Amino acid sequence: MKFISDKTFIKLNTVELFSAEYENCLFQECDFSQFNFKGYKFIDCSFESCNLSLMNVSQCSFQTVRFQECKMVGILFEQVNPFSLELSFDDCNLSQCSFYNLNLSNILFKSCLLQEVDFTETNLTKANFTNSDLTNVIFVNTNLEKASLIGVSNFQINPETNKIKGLKIENENLAGLLAHYNLDII
Repeated sequence: MKFISDKTFIKLNTVELFSAEYENCLFQECDFSQFNFKGYKFIDCSFESCNLSLMNVSQCSFQTVRFQECKMVGILFEQVNPFSLELSFDDCNLSQCSFYNLNLSNILFKSCLLQEVDFTETNLTKANFTNSDLTNVIFVNTNLEKASLIGVSNFQINPETNKIKGLKIENENLAGLLAHYNLDII
């Protein structure tokens, strides 16, 4: 596999992207929507203002990869290579993505749109969801211990089917933990 390091790629399209191991690279304003990243490897890379929606990440490796202001709708992240998986997201649209059964402890989702995302059986220990929108997110058998939901909106978590010990949450958002009880909270 080809090795590429310390490069910046601006407004690159899928035709110009080679199957390779990318290390310490920056991708800006690239359109990789519906691209097949099968077997690609990214180490210490950043994606800024890119469209990555519906990309195929089967056996793709992401090690310390940062996404900022990216559109990433409908990605099946559970297909990535889980070895040394480390991701962070800042101001990204991750709606309708699936992170099923991944170890994402310490992950950052800062100011992200996470509508209809599937976190079933995902390890989100110490995850940070600061100021994100979690409308219709699926949390089933999810480990949210010591995670932070500060500034989060529109979420529902069933404490009976998820691990929430040490979960950081604001008083005004407690209804998100009680919704499945059908209480009339005033």
